[in-house]
Amino acid sequence: MQIVFTILLFLITVTSSRHQKNVYNPVSLFSFIWTLVFILTSMRLYDLNSASLYSYFLAFVGVLFFVIGCWIRRRFTIKQKLRIIDYSKDCTVNYSFLIVFYGVILLFTALLAATSISMIRSGISMATLRNTYDDVSSGMVIKSNAVYQFENYIVTTAEFAAVALLPVVFTDKTGLKKNIATIEMLLFLILHMFVTGARSFLIDIVILFFVYVLINRNLISQFQEYFKKVPKFIFIIIGVGAIALVAFMTTLRIGQDGSLLRQLYRYFSISMPLFDTHLGFLGQQQEYTYGWTMLYGVVRPWFSFLHNAGLPFPRGLEKALEMISMNNNFYPVGGGWANSFVTVFFYECMDFGVIGIPIFSCLYGVVAETYYLRMMDSPNRRNQALYLLVAIGLFLSFARQFYTAFRYVYAFAIICLAFKTNKNNRKV
Repeated sequence: MQIVFTILLFLITVTSSRHQKNVYNPVSLFSFIWTLVFILTSMRLYDLNSASLYSYFLAFVGVLFFVIGCWIRRRFTIKQKLRIIDYSKDCTVNYSFLIVFYGVILLFTALLAATSISMIRSGISMATLRNTYDDVSSGMVIKSNAVYQFENYIVTTAEFAAVALLPVVFTDKTGLKKNIATIEMLLFLILHMFVTGARSFLIDIVILFFVYVLINRNLISQFQEYFKKVPKFIFIIIGVGAIALVAFMTTLRIGQDGSLLRQLYRYFSISMPLFDTHLGFLGQQQEYTYGWTMLYGVVRPWFSFLHNAGLPFPRGLEKALEMISMNNNFYPVGGGWANSFVTVFFYECMDFGVIGIPIFSCLYGVVAETYYLRMMDSPNRRNQALYLLVAIGLFLSFARQFYTAFRYVYAFAIICLAFKTNKNNRKV
């Protein structure tokens, strides 16, 4: 039956691409990544555990209702009476903001990275640092609550924003400010990788550059002319360097025995076995968060501020925090242990059980389609960067529901600040 689900997802991908005349619309992106996940999981390479047919069915239902949500949004117009930003007007990159903001972020991250690299050189593994870097009590990398708050709420949010902003800034008009902002963001992302051990942003950037070029097909000819002027060995060095960096970080985290190909395969395939495992736990406990999980990304920073002022967390928020934290526990998936990648659909189950999958998947489709239609109606840089951020969530939906992560939610605010409306208020 899982083969039938996979074929149907592939047909949805092809049909949506043909209907929309592009491959970067939300339905095509979302159904494609889940087609890929289904195929890779069913292959069961490297002793990967199988997932139950029930898990495949719930994931398929989730994709199907996401498609329905996109269709609903396409058919009905949502009117916004209160607008802080007029997204229909042309805008330019606010380089003054980007240079100052990412300059501070880069300096802060460089100090943490220096501590982290020093510990790696002393013999501490990257895996240990990854699991404890934000543990103030361990005092390994982050040693005070103030540093923790800045890292947890500001720096990680800036990381999500930088991944979506880089394609837009890099392809903007040439100039000193553009080069400074681009270098700051790239250095920040590389150094932050040594702090957290996370490598996925490299894949994200490559994918989003590809999506951005597809959105702006005129860039293809510009890149061709640009590539003709640049010596070929420069691109070879960049490509080899990026691969070497990922391989080096992989070795630091899992040792010499970890194959890069094996890790790449598991990156896209472990989510279904983990989804299956967590569904079993949820069925046994029969405890839900009744809306707090979906609200978590928006309300967590504000309730944390109130908590630091002495007020207790609401019980529902505490339960959501507890269940989200449990997703980071390691479980056997065959050929090793894994954590975190429980899929977008398990997060949708946490509020009301499996009935949350069709409800929240449909809402997710409405939100994603809203950003897509806004970009198609007014293809300015701000709208394109915002949609790239939406695309990150769609591509990584096999890992989690990113709207439950405050660092992802508030990255939208950083992107809005990264652009300023043209003075002549010309509409696109």
